[in-house]
Amino acid sequence: MRLRCLVALGIRLSLAVGFVYPPTHGGAFGRYSPSEEMPGNVKYRAERARYPINTFISSQISSHEALHLQEMSRNSPEGVFLDLTSCGWGLLSVSGEDRLRFLHNQLTNSFANAQVGDVIESSYTSSVGRAIDLVTAYVLEDEVLLLSSPPRHAHVFESFHKYIFPLDRVQVHKKELQGFFIYMGPEAALTKLSNLLEHKVPPPQAHRCHTLPSGLVVAEGSGLALPGLTMLDVSGSSGVAAAVSSAGVRLGGGKEWEALRILQGRPFPEKELTLEVTPLEAGLWHTVDPEKGCYLGQETLAKQANNKGERQRLFAVRGKGLEEKQRILDSAGGRSGVVTSCLGDEGRAGLAYIRKTVAHPTRASLFNEGGTEPLQVSDIPYATREATTKKQGSTVTQEIGQAAENTSAADKAVEAGRKAKKLEEMKKRLEEFQRKNKK
Repeated sequence: MRLRCLVALGIRLSLAVGFVYPPTHGGAFGRYSPSEEMPGNVKYRAERARYPINTFISSQISSHEALHLQEMSRNSPEGVFLDLTSCGWGLLSVSGEDRLRFLHNQLTNSFANAQVGDVIESSYTSSVGRAIDLVTAYVLEDEVLLLSSPPRHAHVFESFHKYIFPLDRVQVHKKELQGFFIYMGPEAALTKLSNLLEHKVPPPQAHRCHTLPSGLVVAEGSGLALPGLTMLDVSGSSGVAAAVSSAGVRLGGGKEWEALRILQGRPFPEKELTLEVTPLEAGLWHTVDPEKGCYLGQETLAKQANNKGERQRLFAVRGKGLEEKQRILDSAGGRSGVVTSCLGDEGRAGLAYIRKTVAHPTRASLFNEGGTEPLQVSDIPYATREATTKKQGSTVTQEIGQAAENTSAADKAVEAGRKAKKLEEMKKRLEEFQRKNKK
């Protein structure tokens, strides 16, 4: 009887604790629950309903149009403007004295030495290093603006709040994005852009951002491997869209961005960024600092980076009849990968993960499921396959070496004389010591 009572009491307690503290990766049991971050979770459905699902799920632009748009963004004197304001991108404001330390512990890139004006791309992962989102941080004077993808910014916001402790001097809140614009084009077209904004836009500087008097945040980089600028309107008074429209410049939107994203190979949540891949497998090595520790997913990513242990890699594919989630097979019919994104014209161009067991994917004979002609597999411009961060020790050694090279010949002669004199004194002491021992 006592045993039954104890068992019943134990079951009730376990149910109560499980209800109050659900077993998530940050919960009382310290276990990872994939259901919390799966795209099909309930908390994502309401977020998806706010935005047109076909804006990012499929592109209606043909491969020919996308290639023409890509060429315009590189060489056209007019440049290419994209208005992504209504596409559901999210902006978070991280403020407080501990904001850089907090981001350093949550994201895969380094924020410890970030300076005002820095633009930092980083990955946000689960506790086991699986890719959740690709975010961009803009370091301003009193806050860090974090741009996150439409399917994920609600989840990033909620996850950040889980890891804020009472003594942390950091605040995270959503910031309404009044305007989100991307300009792609040669540097020569900046004069026209400056005239449209009625303020001189300085030439792009690598990984830098600044704020115009109108409150418009202008940052180097288009978010793709194409030259350009990103403009974030957080005040609603910049008038970028009106200025561009009145000048007769054609504004693209989400469809154009999606087409360029596929051609450039930028991974996107629920397509290439899922709980089945890591940022390194998605070609996002530049978003991971291999030398930092103590962040979500650090053990998995460090092991994968040190051992080159990616199970698959992201490539561009071209071929007839491509479809999303379609298998890629080798000549023997073995599974070698999967298609993740396609353009609108029967999927003639797209992105796919190819297993690492396939030697030289760009030269291998691979076929899409049901296809008879080999696929054209090529590397993607946006991808990085090696770590880009250098050790601080290497930088210090390099500076010391440079200083030594700059030392004058006179200083070297003085140093050599000092060493010779010291050596002579040591010899005399040694001889004196030997004489005393003989006596």
